[in-house]
Amino acid sequence: MDRFSTVQVVTLFLILLLLLFERMLYRARYHDERDNYGKYQSQPMTQKKPVAGPESASNQSQPRARSRKTAAMRHTLTIKLFVYYSLIILIHGYIGFYVPLYQLAPLSHNPWLVIYYIFWCFYFYYSAKQIKYGYPMAPYKQTFSDDTSFLTYIAWRLYKAIPFIWEMKVIIDWTVTSTCLDLFQWFKLDDAYNTLYYNKEQSDDRRSRPEYQQRASWEKVFKGFCFAIGIIIIILAPIFLFSGINPIMMKNPVKTGLLTIDLELISTGNSYRIFETHANSINPLTKTDDASWRLYFEP
Repeated sequence: MDRFSTVQVVTLFLILLLLLFERMLYRARYHDERDNYGKYQSQPMTQKKPVAGPESASNQSQPRARSRKTAAMRHTLTIKLFVYYSLIILIHGYIGFYVPLYQLAPLSHNPWLVIYYIFWCFYFYYSAKQIKYGYPMAPYKQTFSDDTSFLTYIAWRLYKAIPFIWEMKVIIDWTVTSTCLDLFQWFKLDDAYNTLYYNKEQSDDRRSRPEYQQRASWEKVFKGFCFAIGIIIIILAPIFLFSGINPIMMKNPVKTGLLTIDLELISTGNSYRIFETHANSINPLTKTDDASWRLYFEP
């Protein structure tokens, strides 16, 4: 079968929705702001009595809105627990019963389905640990913040290279975060952070090298020479594609031919065919035939 089935498309769509849902729960998790800011911010001893009016009414409504949001954020683990049990029942029923009955073969005879089930087992294991120990109580912190080691930097580059992953993460974070920024300003803010992290990694890398140290020869070869060769190949790629260098190019000899001679009268516009011939089997000329034909046409 040369196309995706309906079940495969629906499964992929539900997995992507699950990723977005997990990100929303993690980003909207509850943390006690008093533990984060009370140690560093001193509270004033006296406060001015608010003056009655429209502004005071709006100020009084803000704590109530924050309390409702805080109460909703406290239930993120409860929602995750409900989703966790639902997925356990659904996945085991689908993989353990529905697919074997549909394919008329046990689960052990389908290695790809076994690998798919193993990935779900990993998800269930780490989700259970997350439910057991809860979400981090600290405020949200970027994944790539302080560590600029080689492996972390490569992971950051891969994360940025995967299409739409960064965009989805930024959109979900903006959706569940209380902020006065609009979506495009949030994109600019996150992009500014990525630029700062890249510059920090470059600065740490330069700091780790001795002063005035020359660049390595392998870097000159791979980042210099190979990069220049790659640009030349890209420029000449269309020519290479339709030339004899291309190994997949095949000869296109003439197999059949049709020759017609028509006579058209200018005064009336009528056309009369006076000669027509077909050639159904055309073979390449031999050296003898080529020499004999040259006698007729060459002076």
